[in-house]
Amino acid sequence: LLTLYTNKSQIKNSIEDSTRIRSCSVEDLKQRLLREDKLRKEAKQKLKKQINESIKQFEIERKRLDQQLKTLDFQIESANAKIIEQTNQKQSERNQRRTQ
Repeated sequence: LLTLYTNKSQIKNSIEDSTRIRSCSVEDLKQRLLREDKLRKEAKQKLKKQINESIKQFEIERKRLDQQLKTLDFQIESANAKIIEQTNQKQSERNQRRTQ
């Protein structure tokens, strides 16, 4: 009878230990999932911030390049105007020589 009681007591303790371990494990898993979720959210925010910063840098670079393009367009127009002026002047000189 004592052996039976001892076995029953051991089984009961074993079940309680197992339940406690499972309970701990579930709580540990919950905490781990919460930590992972928090890390995931932080990483997402960090990535979002990096993307926004990249977009800002891209816009700054685009504006700089647009300004350079406008400057080059102006220089090209000025050069074309000079070429046309010189061509017209040379043509005018040729026409004057012919008429003389």
